[in-house]
Amino acid sequence: MTNHEESSEHPDIYGEGLATPSTTGSLASQTSAVDVAAAVIERRPGLDQMQLHKLLYFVQAASLAWFEEPAFSERIEAWQYGPVVRRVAGLYMDFDADPIPVPVRGRPERLDKKLSWVVDRVLAEFGHQSGVALAKLAKVDHGPWQVARGTLGPEAPSDNEITQASMRDYHRRFGLNPEAGLSAEEHALAERFLNGDRQSLDLLVESVLGVKPSAG
Repeated sequence: MTNHEESSEHPDIYGEGLATPSTTGSLASQTSAVDVAAAVIERRPGLDQMQLHKLLYFVQAASLAWFEEPAFSERIEAWQYGPVVRRVAGLYMDFDADPIPVPVRGRPERLDKKLSWVVDRVLAEFGHQSGVALAKLAKVDHGPWQVARGTLGPEAPSDNEITQASMRDYHRRFGLNPEAGLSAEEHALAERFLNGDRQSLDLLVESVLGVKPSAG
């Protein structure tokens, strides 16, 4: 695999056992990463693997930050080239750097209305960007990917988990797109929520997206 060639360091990297749900963060969703990946590819045929994995990261981050619910149960790992869902990597590895025209597995119809809305919002924001550009956003300094890798060097392989809690807290505080960030008012709302004001989350999502969470 051109963009995610780390399998030599993890001999069983695509084994069935690697579909294990994340052990951190919120209660895992019943929707799988394979289903979400299929929905992403159906909406944006021709994505390459680098784009697909980074978009999956942002779908998971958005769902956690906006609704406190994971979009899928599988863990996201902090690989050298950015966040990767290992189970999805195993399904699409044969495409290498080529465009993926259709899903090879998964049932997009399993996504409920709210999760479909999250996918649409993420694709509207990031779907046009290259894999390199998306990796830069996902690997932002002091962000969840970097925190998960700790002191590892930039070329070091890793299967460290990017926890749901780190994605939720970081992207709620700094926005889904860390380059755009949150306004001062949105920062204040995020701080209120993190300090225990549960009603502030609706205000934060409405401020950032222009709609209430219930509209998803």
